[in-house]
Amino acid sequence: MLEQVFGSANAQTRFADARQAGLGGSFKISNDGGAKLLVLVAAAGNNGQNYGFAPCMLDGVICVGALANDSNTAISNSNYGSFVDIWAPTDIHAVYGDNPPLGLAFFGGTSASTPFIAGVAALMRAYNPSLTSDQVKTILQQTGYNNSPDPKVNYYVNAFAAVLNAAGNYLNPDPLEPNNTPAQASLPSPTIAPLAPISVAASPCCPAQP
Repeated sequence: MLEQVFGSANAQTRFADARQAGLGGSFKISNDGGAKLLVLVAAAGNNGQNYGFAPCMLDGVICVGALANDSNTAISNSNYGSFVDIWAPTDIHAVYGDNPPLGLAFFGGTSASTPFIAGVAALMRAYNPSLTSDQVKTILQQTGYNNSPDPKVNYYVNAFAAVLNAAGNYLNPDPLEPNNTPAQASLPSPTIAPLAPISVAASPCCPAQP
C-alpha cells in the first residue's frame, strides 16, 4: 500500500522517492504499480479547485476527495474534477490532542480522507491479495454510493460493501463476536481463565555495609 497526502511541501517528492525505492523504476504509476500489485492512493488536495495534482491525477492511482461533515457532498476546500475516483469522510477523530488535555483531535482535509480509503483498500487486499490498484478502484466505485446531489461527487465510499465484494461476498466470522446484528450482540465469553494472583514474600536484601 502506497499512500500520498499533502502534509508537507515535499510530499509529492517523497511519494515518488518511496515508490522508486520500492520498485527501482521511474515515476510510471500505471505500468509499474499494476505489475507489482501496489495499491496507490493519493489526496486530491485542499484548494477547492477543479485542478489535479500529480500523482493523484495519474493513471493507476486512486484519487480521493473529501466529503463535508455528515454529508454526501464535497467539503468546500476539497479539489474536485473527473480525476477524483472516490470520496470519503474527513474531520475524523483520529489522534489525541492537547485541547482539552487527552481529548481526541480532528484530522481533516483530503489528507484524512486518503488514509480512510487506504485503510479500506488494505482490508480488501487482506481478503484478496491479488487485487491491483485499478481493481481496488473499480470495486470502490461499483460498491460506492452514487446518489450525491453534488455534481462534483461521482462516488462516495461504502466501506463494508467494498470489503465484502473483495472477499467474494463472505467475511470470516469474528471469533469474539459472531452475531451480525445489534439486537443479537452480546459480550464475548472469556476463553482463557484469569491467572491467579501470585503472592511474593518479602525477603531481606543485603547486609549493611560497614
